[in-house]
Amino acid sequence: MKNNFQRLQDDEMGRVPDLRDTQRQVRQQIEGMQTIGQVVELYLTKILDAFVMMTGGEVASSNRSKKSGPPGSINQNDAPSGGPSAG
Repeated sequence: MKNNFQRLQDDEMGRVPDLRDTQRQVRQQIEGMQTIGQVVELYLTKILDAFVMMTGGEVASSNRSKKSGPPGSINQNDAPSGGPSAG
């Protein structure tokens, strides 16, 4: 036989929402925002550069890709300076 406090506790525990669904929804929203951020970071600057070039403007060289050769090749600008062969 339960006393009033035990019944009250059972009632209160039944009213507590299940936070697992809320936690899952928050994680999904954060992952979605991260994905959107990565897409914006990758493509928006290139799209804006293309618009600037189409309108006759110049794009700063820091925004352009420095790779001119195939993947895995070393660009002379990327080679380290100094060391024994610098002499």
